[in-house]
Amino acid sequence: MTSALVRDVMTTDLITVSQFDTLETVSELFSDNNIHHLIVMDENQLVGIVSSTDLERAKHGKSLFINRNEEGLEEALLKSIYVGSIMTINVESVKDTATLRQVYDQFKLNAYRCLPVLNEDQKLVGLITPIDLLDHVFKT
Repeated sequence: MTSALVRDVMTTDLITVSQFDTLETVSELFSDNNIHHLIVMDENQLVGIVSSTDLERAKHGKSLFINRNEEGLEEALLKSIYVGSIMTINVESVKDTATLRQVYDQFKLNAYRCLPVLNEDQKLVGLITPIDLLDHVFKT
């Protein structure tokens, strides 16, 4: 496993969003595609990541009061908040030429749930998660 490269294991079929997309869009993309992370891009540059955890935190912060129209409130909230206000910025990334051992060490040290993968030109080419590493281990 340690000699395999990130490019051999990463997910390449990416769905990205803009920091100006709403949380409604994010919620739909998570639900429709059974994913938990979206890369946030601005003019082909990586600017952040938004996770399903980020989305749930935003939804649960909506009100401390009992509201009979909670579904309507959540819908309005998701339509009014932009990705840029909840995304993680200063995102760590990994090169597509890194070994899986290097990525494992990065996951373990920082408790990351995903890492964007960049090529030598600093362009986004994929995403890698701990599940990708496990899939690779159990396929070999």
